[in-house]
Amino acid sequence: MKKILITGGAGFVGRRFVKRYLDAGDEVHCVDPIAQDTGGIHPDRGFPLYAPRDYANFHFYQQDCREWFRERQDNDFDYVFHLAAMVGGRAMIENKPLAVADDLSIDAEYWQ
Repeated sequence: MKKILITGGAGFVGRRFVKRYLDAGDEVHCVDPIAQDTGGIHPDRGFPLYAPRDYANFHFYQQDCREWFRERQDNDFDYVFHLAAMVGGRAMIENKPLAVADDLSIDAEYWQ
């Protein structure tokens, strides 16, 4: 069994990563603040097609992953999938440079 960390795991892409690794029998840790208007779904409500709460090896932390990284001392994950980001794509990059800087701060916090 692998120990997997998925940031942004309640989002559209992250939910699929979570399911793939839960189905493989891996221990999955999902960190996501579930910001409003992003399409994120709280695992307790069930994701489309499956309910993560039905898996004993699923751990969910509803918080900003930057805070989670600072609070957590052990980084003994076999794999990390960093999918946490502000929603918006190209429009976000062109129109909201401070939001892009915010996304980059998530990366910086992880690598410190």
